Amino acid sequence: MSASAVAPDSSPAPIAEPAAGRAAGAGHRETERAVAAPGPRRRVALRTALTLFVMLSVLSTALLIHLSWSRTARDNVVDVARQLNGQIADSIGGKLGDIQRNAAATQDAVRSIFVQGAITPLDEGKREFIFLALLQAQPELSWIAFGWPTGEFFGAEKVSEDLVQMVEVVWDPLLHQAKRRTDRYIPEPGEPRFIDRSYEPTTYSVQSQ
Repeated sequence: MSASAVAPDSSPAPIAEPAAGRAAGAGHRETERAVAAPGPRRRVALRTALTLFVMLSVLSTALLIHLSWSRTARDNVVDVARQLNGQIADSIGGKLGDIQRNAAATQDAVRSIFVQGAITPLDEGKREFIFLALLQAQPELSWIAFGWPTGEFFGAEKVSEDLVQMVEVVWDPLLHQAKRRTDRYIPEPGEPRFIDRSYEPTTYSVQSQ
């Protein structure tokens, strides 16, 4: 048997790898791990993008809801204001119509009293009583008056709820001057209470009105 033959029980001798081959294999494995596992920067960027997307979605939804409600509320306010204006205009128009009708009825009543001779325009006491009664019966009116063709005037004026004035203007045809007489009363149940009487010169004439 040759001396170079390997004994059956002997182990094979290890084969040595070159140093350059080991270094190349280690570098390849490191590169694979780097490619396979995402880095921290990529995870942070993905989380930031998702957060921004959610925030933009929430803000966009909130903005759409706000604009929709704002337009609806504005339309509702305009509609309510239009309805209120219409109701106010109708109410004022009806009130003015009532005042005009009451004034016309009072005018007809005064004309009828004088024409039928219930009292005469020169009867100062009865005239004031009738005018005061008519003024109290029509709370919307502040004046009830009439005039003579000579320019003279008589009227009842409601200054306030607690004061009524009887005003008479009498002209002197010779002197071409007029004098105004004012009687003041406090309205009371039954009969008004007289306060005072005053005179003053005036140029008022019914003919110039």
